Amino acid sequence: MTARIRETNWLRTTLWIAAIAAALVLLPPMALFLVFVLLVPPLRKAEKKRADPPYEGGAVEVSPSSVTAGGGPVPVRISYRVGPDGIREGGAIRLCPGKVLRFGPDRWRLCLQWSNGWGRLQRRHPEREDYLDVSTAADGVVLRVSLLERAVDRTLFRWLKRKFLQKMRFPLKHIDPEDAFLECQKVTVSVAEGELVPGDVLDFELGSGAGFVVPHSAISTDFAIEVDPGGRDEFRLEAMVPSLRATGGEPATIEVVAPSVAAPGEMIKVLVRCLDERGVLTQGFTGSLLLSSSGNVQVPASVVVSESGEGVAWFQAAVTGPGVSYVTAIDRKRGLEGESNPIVCAGRPDRLFWGDVHTHSLVSDGTQEPWYYYHRAKDLLGWEFTSVVDHDIWSLGEEQARSPEEFELMMRVNEENNLPGEFVTFPGFEWTQHYLGHRHVLFGPGEKPVFLPHTDPLYATPGLLLEALAGQKALVVPHHPAWRTHFGEMYFDFGPRESPLQRLVEVYSRHGNSEFYGCPRPIGHVILMEGLKGKITRAVMGTEYAGPRSGSYVRDALAAGYRFGLIAGSDEHLVGVDPRKNPGLLYSGGITGIFAGAVTREALWEALSSRRVCGTTGARIFMEFHTDGHPHGSEIEADGPPRITGHVIGTSDLELVELVKFDSGGYSTPWQRDGGGREAIVDFTAGPSGRTPSTTFAWSSPTATWAGPVPPG
Repeated sequence: MTARIRETNWLRTTLWIAAIAAALVLLPPMALFLVFVLLVPPLRKAEKKRADPPYEGGAVEVSPSSVTAGGGPVPVRISYRVGPDGIREGGAIRLCPGKVLRFGPDRWRLCLQWSNGWGRLQRRHPEREDYLDVSTAADGVVLRVSLLERAVDRTLFRWLKRKFLQKMRFPLKHIDPEDAFLECQKVTVSVAEGELVPGDVLDFELGSGAGFVVPHSAISTDFAIEVDPGGRDEFRLEAMVPSLRATGGEPATIEVVAPSVAAPGEMIKVLVRCLDERGVLTQGFTGSLLLSSSGNVQVPASVVVSESGEGVAWFQAAVTGPGVSYVTAIDRKRGLEGESNPIVCAGRPDRLFWGDVHTHSLVSDGTQEPWYYYHRAKDLLGWEFTSVVDHDIWSLGEEQARSPEEFELMMRVNEENNLPGEFVTFPGFEWTQHYLGHRHVLFGPGEKPVFLPHTDPLYATPGLLLEALAGQKALVVPHHPAWRTHFGEMYFDFGPRESPLQRLVEVYSRHGNSEFYGCPRPIGHVILMEGLKGKITRAVMGTEYAGPRSGSYVRDALAAGYRFGLIAGSDEHLVGVDPRKNPGLLYSGGITGIFAGAVTREALWEALSSRRVCGTTGARIFMEFHTDGHPHGSEIEADGPPRITGHVIGTSDLELVELVKFDSGGYSTPWQRDGGGREAIVDFTAGPSGRTPSTTFAWSSPTATWAGPVPPG
């Protein structure tokens, strides 16, 4: 009897302990969920963004006009001088963080800058960062300031509540969430008493206490002013829009960018870039750099980086003979030195041109106007080609697809920046389907671009998209296929295997590497986040890259019979958030190399379509391969065991060069070379293996290069 009572008491105690433990685990999440359901209001309306003529009213200035990216908070003052209409009692001025998109002289629109990294204004804690103080010296004027504290976070919760109600099938009037996120960040200053007359000044002190937070990366933002002079709730965008730019800090590195291939007797253009310790282009360097070269390239004695040069300078050099050459730039004053990528000096019909066909602008969810991406690519990075392929929709769902006016702007700016013989642009857009995978669509020379958003049922799947583009001079390029969690679970669908439009795949971008499960630089955005916020975010996000049996990796697609050429890109949005504090882009942007005869749309398009391409994580590693004399990307009929020859030249000593092969036994590495200097010569004859694709990879630590495949016919 006693034993049975003890056993019962032990069981009862155990159950109580289990119940208390369960309550401690389950009740807090349940309580938070109830708070979310009962107290968080959903997004129901938002002021519709529109493009209007700018208002020639007052004058706006920002001081300082530039700050150091990644530096400490800095006080910023924005001064608005009232225009000829004045501001009556009941009228208002709005300070609008974001960026102004100009469709034309009389069509301006304020746009959201997502993840720009600039401070979020607040008025509760004067001693903290980003405190906003508004003042005027005008006599008899009383101002009332309206600002939503923690605007982005609170709007995000309201958007989540909206999505929850929609899942529960509550009817809600359609809105564009981008409008809500833009509107919530505006600061409204109303004239409660008196009036502001022409010439009166209104001062906005951003970070008047502990400074205004600056972005982690080089990025600019606008501080537009909207005015409602008569108090009729009719706000107009001022024509004077000051910009605040974050640039690099003290010069710490010199980068020299040269053509990868040049012929003896040719004059080449070489770019010098001055960077800070984090690799951000700095305008803090001015002066002369000494130049020297090795091999058969003749350079001038020096080059001058001017104050207005944005931290870069160009000069010409002469190729005097064959071989591999390098150019060096030296700053003796600071003890800095930089060496170029290898220059292969040879008389050959083609060249290796570098660029990126995957960037995004303010038209969708990038942070800068479209023209800036072309200027950056051509003048600041030294690329020979690029494409701005804005998303068909923004990234939060429910919003409208790109408007005809937006698409027309995308195509017009693309065409304006195409300079045959100097710089090439390809028009296109991104088909951004979050569950079946993203891909960008490029249009070739002479082809009229068409806009086919996935929100239209006619183009809602990869197969339908390819069917709609059939017969057109177009390329559809899958990218980051191994990204598993993107606004839900993504199961990448590579689409019809035999489509002639799918000839390329982007194996790497700033999001990470999609080559194979377990590859270096896996897809991830929250790995570096610190503290409790980082732990919670990683717990919620889970593993961001696909699993080993997902079929989503590039090697999975090649093994399944897809004949992709391998390229790399940036997927650049020019965000400014610090990845230690918020989800961000952790890796350097990739670039694509194209083997072609000229810098024209026709020549580059033919090479892209023929898969004479390679991709790197950013460095201009020279890498080309042939199978039985045919360049990688070719489709051939092999009479016997194919002979693979190749040449790899790194920007530093090569860590690893390998051939990766797939056959009935799976993937293997039939040839590799570890270390051994900057150059590697490949000469390998494969054993009989039938019609199997092979891919080639090289590593020049800490960068990587991909080339291939060479699919036998």
